[in-house]
Amino acid sequence: MGPAANDSGVLCGGWTYLWQGGTDADAEGGRWCTEGPTILEALQASAAEIGFEIVTDPEQMEECDVILLCVGEKPYAEWYGDSEDMSITGALALDGNKEAIEKIAETAKKYGTVVSYDLNYRPSMWSAIGGQEKARE
Repeated sequence: MGPAANDSGVLCGGWTYLWQGGTDADAEGGRWCTEGPTILEALQASAAEIGFEIVTDPEQMEECDVILLCVGEKPYAEWYGDSEDMSITGALALDGNKEAIEKIAETAKKYGTVVSYDLNYRPSMWSAIGGQEKARE
């Protein structure tokens, strides 16, 4: 779950297909990187091979043993990534980070374990939303 789960542009980042990179939403209905899988596609291929189930419907999260949260930053290169607000929900955050984090936090309190896969290009700044202490709640 999360805006980085099925986005090849976020996975590639800057200095790949475009100098500044881009999200798949910016690719006018396409994908920036067609040569490799997204995180979701790679997990689905592994699930078929190994034999586990991938659930993508947020309304079914309570049925899951582990919830994978995929969030990150919009791709950039050089000074375009400069920001005073480096929080995971801040100025460079992917659209949908905050909502995904809130939904998963609510669900995890009741049902299970969350693993976060953070696709940003610098140390993550989760402190603006509570950091490790909030995650343990």
